This record gives sequence, structure tokens and C-alpha cells, in this order.
Amino acid sequence: MPSTTTRQQRRPSHTRSRRHTMAWRKDQRTQSLQLFTERSKHLIWSPALLRLLLEELWIEDELVSLIGAPGRLSVSRYPQAIAVALALRHSWRPDDLRGVAKRLGISDLNL
Repeated sequence: MPSTTTRQQRRPSHTRSRRHTMAWRKDQRTQSLQLFTERSKHLIWSPALLRLLLEELWIEDELVSLIGAPGRLSVSRYPQAIAVALALRHSWRPDDLRGVAKRLGISDLNL
């Protein structure tokens, strides 16, 4: 367990970092997102984009067991990978999984 001195020494750095983050959110976040939006308008489906999306959903191990390694999927299977990833995120309650299936036009799952 860190000593009181160690915790006190870390606190100013943490406080400065938090203040910097809050100031950035207030003053620069919108401009940064607008720039990101402008520069991303020519993106196409790519393994990197799919990988990033799947990492954000925290479902990769289960996804691999269902459809295979995302890095080996053809671009034409990306919609399926995203749909399955969303289903995985909503698969903890049958009504939630049914709702995702319905929104995607997937026929009744008999749950």
C-alpha cells in the first residue's frame, strides 16, 4: 500500500492532468471533433476500422468463436461482424437480444 507521502506526491500531477483534460473538453473538444470529422470523410471499410470498432465493444473472444478472426474476414462480411458484435453486447437478456434482432430485420430468434 502506498504511503501517505507517495499519494500526496502523486496528487498534484493528477490534479494538473484532470484540469488539463477539463480545459481541453471545454475549449478544444468540439474543434478537434470537427477536424476529425472532416479528415475522416474519405475513410472506407478497412481491417483497422473494423478492429477498432470491435475493440470498443469488448467482445472479440466471443466474436472469434462465432465468425472467426476479424482480421481474416473479407470486407463483405464486415456488416455481419458488426451485427454479431452488437448482438453479443445485447445478449445478456433475451428481450434485449430480440430487440437488436428486430431492429436489424433478423427474423424471430425463438427466445
